[in-house]
Amino acid sequence: MRTSHHFPKKLLVLSVSLSVSTWALGQGVTNLKEITVTASHTEQDVLDVANTLTVMTTDDIERLQASDIKDLLRYEAGVSVKAQPMRSGAALSSIGRGGNEGINIRGLEGNQVMLQTDGVRLPAIYTFGPMLTGRGDYLEPEGYKRVEVLRGPSSTLYGSEGLAGAVSFVTKDPVDLLTLGKDQQVTLRAGYASEDKSYFVTPAFAGRNEKLAGMLLFTARDGEGLKNQGSIEGTGNARTLPNPQDKSAEYWLSKLVYDVTDEHQIKLTAEKINRLTATDVLTGVTGTTTGLTANDRVRRDLYKTDYVYQSELNPWLQYARVSAYQQDSSNRQFSDERRSIGDRTRDNAYSEQIRGLNAVMETNIEGQVSHRINYGVDFSVTDISALRNGDPAGTSFPDKPFPDTDYRLLGVFVQDEMSVGRLSIIPGLRYDSYKLSPSSNDPLYRAYRQLSFQTVHFLPKWAWSGNKPH
Repeated sequence: MRTSHHFPKKLLVLSVSLSVSTWALGQGVTNLKEITVTASHTEQDVLDVANTLTVMTTDDIERLQASDIKDLLRYEAGVSVKAQPMRSGAALSSIGRGGNEGINIRGLEGNQVMLQTDGVRLPAIYTFGPMLTGRGDYLEPEGYKRVEVLRGPSSTLYGSEGLAGAVSFVTKDPVDLLTLGKDQQVTLRAGYASEDKSYFVTPAFAGRNEKLAGMLLFTARDGEGLKNQGSIEGTGNARTLPNPQDKSAEYWLSKLVYDVTDEHQIKLTAEKINRLTATDVLTGVTGTTTGLTANDRVRRDLYKTDYVYQSELNPWLQYARVSAYQQDSSNRQFSDERRSIGDRTRDNAYSEQIRGLNAVMETNIEGQVSHRINYGVDFSVTDISALRNGDPAGTSFPDKPFPDTDYRLLGVFVQDEMSVGRLSIIPGLRYDSYKLSPSSNDPLYRAYRQLSFQTVHFLPKWAWSGNKPH
């Protein structure tokens, strides 16, 4: 009788830590609760959450050895990541151009699922002609200490983007890299995957004293496209093997945390990702097309300042967080098509710059009916632009599929979790104001007359749950 064995795709994972101590720490071990911030915008024990929620910790993420969000969420019930094989064209088809396009929760996907990193929305999905920008490639698993998946409507807290649910990616803090209990530590992680011949290297450093803590983490990735079960080589639609593909990415995360007092904290965060994908699109070589290559670049830069207040002595305000941020993102897709009837190129770009301010607060009132009241405001201004270029230019290039647009969002919400014993009733109310203001004199936009758009929504919500004692 033959015994078959399953070998994991990661052939090598290496982790090394070095530390230096200048002051003594306690040796006791504390069992920590599993904490979430997605269900109410503030820290909460997962067992107290009425919604269907999954929290992936640092240990879970490292055990999965995920190279992207598709790997990261592959075992989550009711959750999937849409990613198609790269078979795009230069001027028509966008199949596979979006990479990891986004997250599907219980059948709903795209901009109906709230995706955020450290409370900042990820860029939206955009598609026009041969261009398709996904959302998943703006993320790097090595930078996260926690991933929270909230299934079901969460529009009270997140607006219309939370129709299907919300997925929150929480980046590592300096304390998360000080795993040996010392005040300075150098960590090196590295891995290799046979499925796409990829490797990654993640060096990191963290240090702290009584008031100040800082960290710097870097990840480099390099690999090829995923293999499949195809066997037919050659070119054109008959090819079943994947198109040859080279991928690389660089990711930086730095933080500085200053504990002003036991109740007040200031945190500075800088996060940067740059991802490159080069594809020899052999499936597009057919008819008059003798060669087709695609080169795509995804970039996201986030700069954020947080002020955090936390006190158990204040009867009216136990927690508050105020954040100011700027996030610049771009997705550029270049295609070079060699043809017997004349070569052509297509250069498409989509970018967002978002500047925002949000504040979240929590008040707890004890009594026969206990209240956990979460309330806050979210304001952002997003500058959105897209550009199409190519050669031969003809009479249309360069041009824009839409005029440069200013998108303003204002959201104010309140949610009260009222508990009597094991019964919880959670009413909530959200006010949303959306305003789109396209540029009225954009010379590269030659289509219809520009119109501004504004709408206001009130989103009431009621929920109840019976929690088991724990």
